[in-house]
Amino acid sequence: MSFARMRSRLLSLVLVVWGVTIATFVLANLMPGDPVLALLGEDATPENVAVWRAKLGLDQPLLVRYADWLLNALQGDFGASYRTEEQVFDMILHRLPVTVEILLLTQIVALAIAVPCGIYSAWRSGGHFDRAAMGTSLGLLSMPPFLIGILLIYLFSIQLGLLPATGYASLDEGVLENLQSLLLPVLALALAEIPVYLRLLREDMMQTLQQDYIAVARAKGMPPRRILLFHALRPSSFSLITVVGVNIGRLIGGAIIVEVLFALPGIGQLLIQSVYQQDFLVLQGIVLFVAVAFVLVNAAVDLLYTFLDPRTSHG
Repeated sequence: MSFARMRSRLLSLVLVVWGVTIATFVLANLMPGDPVLALLGEDATPENVAVWRAKLGLDQPLLVRYADWLLNALQGDFGASYRTEEQVFDMILHRLPVTVEILLLTQIVALAIAVPCGIYSAWRSGGHFDRAAMGTSLGLLSMPPFLIGILLIYLFSIQLGLLPATGYASLDEGVLENLQSLLLPVLALALAEIPVYLRLLREDMMQTLQQDYIAVARAKGMPPRRILLFHALRPSSFSLITVVGVNIGRLIGGAIIVEVLFALPGIGQLLIQSVYQQDFLVLQGIVLFVAVAFVLVNAAVDLLYTFLDPRTSHG
């Protein structure tokens, strides 16, 4: 990737994060209710409310509050929670491992199932496996993660009693216990991603397998496994990698619902709590953190393109 393109890409990512912070700050302050009343209760006196509004800086104009918050955020200070007075950045870091583990396990499970199924469906296009995979993926695409999660809870927790319906076991309690507590949430998210990855890879693989160099490889007697894995998979992975990178935002949205559904102490549950409690600084800090992580993942995807196809490094 050339220096000019990298600089342009970096500038666009910075502008995206900045735009997200502005939109979130404005929308959070347009929410009905008063965070001071949510903190003190409806019986608080006007004098007490005025004192706390001044203490929290809520008596300042919106533009001044945003400028102060942004300046502090650029220095790594996301502010403190209105309710607990705990530093927002520390709250995020405390809950981050749960969300990151869910996202990583979801991507691993989704790709581990979608990639081999997509390759085989493309290789045996129109066969029994291909038709079954396409039919199943179409059914899964019509089901949102929260519905899949409810069905998984009903089947594996209520009916079979094999897995816990809610709760989280940290790695300190044991790897097996940790995986058992996350299996249903991860499956709820992964089953919504598998059909997207499978269908996308299948279509790209089918086009790649029609190329002349694939016909030459077959004519030379090269084994099908080598053709698929070493000659067809790599050029067919560009769209898949793009979707995996872009899907981070979608997965975070799904993780928010899944964390609430399965009572997992991750960033998603903290975000929902901050909305209900009108804890604007926690809400704004989480959104900024997620936005920065999202643009960094997309930047990493751009760099991965250069590895997969060096031609993309030349303007």
